[in-house]
This record gives sequence, C-alpha cells and structure tokens, in this order.
Amino acid sequence: PVFAISTMLFIAVVFDGTVDRIEAVLLLGTFAAYVWYLFVESGSEESAASIKKNSRPVIETKSIALIVGGVAAVLVGAHYTVEMVVNIATALSVPLGLVSIGAIALGTSLPELFVSLRSIKDGEAELAIGNIFGSNAFNMLIVVSIPALIAPLTADEVVMELGLKILAVASAIFFITGLAQHVRRWEGMMMLLFFLFFAVKLMNFI
Repeated sequence: PVFAISTMLFIAVVFDGTVDRIEAVLLLGTFAAYVWYLFVESGSEESAASIKKNSRPVIETKSIALIVGGVAAVLVGAHYTVEMVVNIATALSVPLGLVSIGAIALGTSLPELFVSLRSIKDGEAELAIGNIFGSNAFNMLIVVSIPALIAPLTADEVVMELGLKILAVASAIFFITGLAQHVRRWEGMMMLLFFLFFAVKLMNFI
C-alpha cells in the first residue's frame, strides 16, 4: 500500500506541472509516515533495545571512511551529471527532460539492476522486489521534495505528456504483479516490452 500511495501522491503533486514547497512538505511527511510504518511493522524498537542492552556496536574507521568517500563521490558525480545533461541537451537541441528521463534515469537505475541480479544469484530473490519498492518510494518522496524545498520544481513537456502516463501504467503493472509476491518470466518479458514501448515513444520528442 505504501508504494501505491506514494505513486498516486507523486502523480497528483506533479500533475499541475510544478512542485512547490507546500507539496514538498507533504511528500516529506508521507515519507516520514512510511519510515514509521516500517519501523513499527518490523518491531525495530524491540530489536534495537535488545542489541543496546546486550552489546554496543563498534563503528570501524574503515566504514566511516567509506561512507565519507561515497558521499563525496556522489556529490562530485551529481555536479558533473547535471553539467553533462545540459551539454547533451544543448548539443542535440532536445529538451532537458528527454535526456534526464532517458539516459540519466537509465544510468541511475543500473545499480539497482545489479543489486537485483546479485540478490537472485545469492538466492534472495525477495530482495529484488523490495529494492524496487523502497527505491521508488524514496525517489518519489525524498529526491523530489528536498530540492523543491529549496526552489519550486517545474516539469517539462516530456514529463507531462509521457512521463506521468508511463509512470502510472508501470506502477500499476508492478503493483499488481507484486501482490502475488513473485514475478514470473512471462511477466518480466511483458515489463521489458513495455520499457521498449516507452523508449520508442521517447524518440517522438527528438
């Protein structure tokens, strides 16, 4: 239900073509409720209390260094990604939204694909579906809301005419297949075909 709610809320917020600060706060509040829901459902309070009582976790210097290095790499990468998107869009004379909804979205989603493939290889197939639910909820509720708190966001023609429709249909397909708690091969093939349809439709904006 959280995935469905976050998707419908995101579409409703972006439907007018802008995301203002009030809508950003609404998205953030929804994410906070989502985290609270996960916390309560998983019984994390009892687990955390038990761990704290029995032993104190040790934070290694290596772990801290990796976290700091990872954050720095993300910040640098984000800067050059934005610069690259602008340059590509300018060189090809295409809307910024076309490059971001296509190439950039594909690039940022590849790590999730690798995580899903790795989880299947390790016999943890349920992680693949959980990864998609969690990452999409985070993207729609946090990745949009935090920038919108700084300055209102405006959706371009590609997002309004194609992106929202594709998102709605893809989310519905994934939600329905996810209810069965497993995705069959033929369902995976249908999703791939739908992605190809999306790619073809994107070409109409060039």
